[in-house]
Formats: sequence, structure tokens, C-alpha cells
Amino acid sequence: MRRLLIVLALLFAAGPALADDTALNTLFADYTSYAMGQDPITAGRAGDKKALARMPDVSPGADVLRKSFLEEFKEHLGAIDAGSLSPEGKQRRDSLDRALTQRLKFQPCAKLVSATRSTTLGAAGSCRRTLLQR
Repeated sequence: MRRLLIVLALLFAAGPALADDTALNTLFADYTSYAMGQDPITAGRAGDKKALARMPDVSPGADVLRKSFLEEFKEHLGAIDAGSLSPEGKQRRDSLDRALTQRLKFQPCAKLVSATRSTTLGAAGSCRRTLLQR
């Protein structure tokens, strides 16, 4: 009986060591790389001097591509079993899930701004009102 308790205690203590965060770490790195590619201003602030020479693409076509990429990231994240992750991995998974959900939720706002073709202030104001009403 004592041996069984020792084995169970060792397995319980080794649980986080047995966790496999490899798939999540790869997805997180891919998402970070993608996000920096979509936001050259933030990438420049993070040290990428070449990114400072670019402007963000706000065209309707880029919005459609962004949405499909975000949905694909969300799908891959959903395929990662949270039970197999370490406690830190679970936190990172939840954080990435929240970030993707938020970006997908506000993606139509970017379409609204580029589709209206009115003054930037007017489009941004209507977008802001839409978000405040939610």
C-alpha cells in the first residue's frame, strides 16, 4: 500500500513534466509571427526596423484574408487538448483563445471602415458607436 501511495505521489508530481506544450508553442509562435506581419507599427516598436517602412493593409481583400487566417488559427487551437497541457500552457491557450475571439469579433468593424469609403472620421465614429452598443 505504501508503495502504491509513493507511485501515485510521484505521478501526481510528474504531471506537469509529462505535459506536452509543443503544439501550442508552435501555434503561439506562428500566430505571433502572423500578427507582427499584419501590424508593422507594433513590429517596428518590437525592434523590426524593416517593418517601419510598411503601412498596414486595410483593403477589403486583406480583411477577408485576415479573417480566414484568424479562423484557421482558432480551429488549430481548438484541436489542442487542454488536458494535455501544463498549467502555464493552459493559461497561454486561454490567452490566445481570448485574443483570437476578440480579433474575430471586431473584424467586421474593419470591413465597415473600409467599405463605407466615407471620411475616416465618419467611418471610425460609426464603428465606435457600433462597438459601444454591444
